[in-house]
Amino acid sequence: MNRILARFSTPLWAVCLLVFVSGCLEDAVQDAVDDAISSACIDVDGDGYGIECEAGPDCDDTNANLNVTCDETACVDADGDGYGQDCAAGADCDDADATVYQSQYAYPDTDGDTYATEVSAMICTGASLPTGYLSAAGGDCDDADSSVFESKNLYIDADGDGVGGPSMATVCAGSGIPSGYSDKTGDCNDGDGNIYQDLYGYPDVDGDGYSSAVSQTVCSGTALPAGFTAAPGADCNDNQSSINPGATDTPGDAIDSDCDGIDGAQPTDSTSIFVSVAGSDSNPGTMAQPVSTLARGVALAAASGKSVMMAQGTYTVTADIADSVVIGGGFSSDFMSRSATMYTTVLTAAAGDVTTVGIASNVTVTIALVSAYPATGSGDRYVFDSQGNLTLSNVMISGQGGSGANDGNTGVRQQGGSLWFYQSTVTDFGASSARRAWGIDASGNVTVEAGTIGNLGGSRTVGLLARSGAIAVTDSLVSSQDSNGNKQIGLLNLSTKLTVDNSELLGSNSGSECYGLFNNPGASALVRDSFVHGGICSDVYGIFSAGGSIRTIDSDILGGKSMSDLYGIRAEGRPWDNDRIAVNGGSVVG
Repeated sequence: MNRILARFSTPLWAVCLLVFVSGCLEDAVQDAVDDAISSACIDVDGDGYGIECEAGPDCDDTNANLNVTCDETACVDADGDGYGQDCAAGADCDDADATVYQSQYAYPDTDGDTYATEVSAMICTGASLPTGYLSAAGGDCDDADSSVFESKNLYIDADGDGVGGPSMATVCAGSGIPSGYSDKTGDCNDGDGNIYQDLYGYPDVDGDGYSSAVSQTVCSGTALPAGFTAAPGADCNDNQSSINPGATDTPGDAIDSDCDGIDGAQPTDSTSIFVSVAGSDSNPGTMAQPVSTLARGVALAAASGKSVMMAQGTYTVTADIADSVVIGGGFSSDFMSRSATMYTTVLTAAAGDVTTVGIASNVTVTIALVSAYPATGSGDRYVFDSQGNLTLSNVMISGQGGSGANDGNTGVRQQGGSLWFYQSTVTDFGASSARRAWGIDASGNVTVEAGTIGNLGGSRTVGLLARSGAIAVTDSLVSSQDSNGNKQIGLLNLSTKLTVDNSELLGSNSGSECYGLFNNPGASALVRDSFVHGGICSDVYGIFSAGGSIRTIDSDILGGKSMSDLYGIRAEGRPWDNDRIAVNGGSVVG
């Protein structure tokens, strides 16, 4: 042992001292650490309370609002806005945001136009509502568009003239009226922006500068349209431009051209050539010395520029009229009085002729206050056969024709030129066995005004056969009435532009296949304020459309009475469509 110790250079006592000191140092360090740990304050929520903290322990070191006591009724305000769980100010609807704290109902205003919707929503807010919400309901009808906000009941204004039609719509709008709508109604034509109100005016239908004395309503703009005046006029016939207060009244034509209530002045030798059955063609044609034939009277009148006045009696027409002339009948034998009923002037055809009165082309002829009869014998016959411009004023076309199997009577055949059938009549016309009977066979521009066509007789009858041109029927009766055959047609429109106003179109009251109006392909017809009916037959048609176009306005269309087929309107060939047949107002009855 001594030898082992002798080998160390350090004494034993020094080693023992080193060991002792090391142990003492380790104990001192551990004691210092323990003292430091035991004296440190642990405060997780930073409220000064915690483990070994001077203020004291913390009953909930995760909530700075709780420290001394953790009573369940204590205020919990995580965001420090004074509102929270069990806080005196109240609960906090969002305790993570100090700017909001209360829940309340508000009305969304998404588009920011200051008009809210009518449906509220619960939101979390502060002292005032946030942007996009309002406190009161606003009824915004479109909360995605700031330019509109209220529903308005407005009238549809299709033409944009500021006045709507009768139809209304609920529209989401702003402070003004949106395009296409109006708060005013009463537009009389919502398809035309230039007119919108009904005004009373006096029409000048014929454009002669003189209006009628009878007013009518007209759809207008700020003023009456052209063709109307605000004050009544004195035009006694507004369908003819040649008749007005400023016109020259030709004596003897049975037309009051200047609207003074009489037909011109009493004819004199300076204005007229006189014809009498008691006269002689060798005479000069004066009132005291009349000629005896129409042909001689026309020749003298054409040479002198005068009219032809005819006394009562029957005259055989031996030649066509080839000069422009006015021919007036209905005078007494001394030419001092005039009456169509008391002093009848009758025109008949020459033997062998098929035409009673022929009118050459390129002449203008007026015939007034006469009666005319068809020629007798077989074959087709024409009372008036005109290629010129013919006016028939107060003319009666009447009488029985022949009775041959091929007979056919026509009251007036107009071949080109024009015809004014004024206050005239075709009636009691054809033989019952005749092949056909036509009142007027029209090719050209024809006006039937205040006329009567009917009771024609014959097996196949037509009141007015409209072949071509422009045909107008006004204030008239057009029919084949009381004919007894298998095709009875009031008006047969083959290929014309037809206008019917304030008139009656009638098929027949006997026979079969009766038509008020028969419209052929290629023809157009406008019927206004009229009555169209087939009559009483085995097959009855108010209007039969085989093609073309028909428009009725404020008219009554009636089939009639039938033991078989009965139609108000029948369209054949293809389905009914509004481009082909249009009914505006009035009625249609089968």
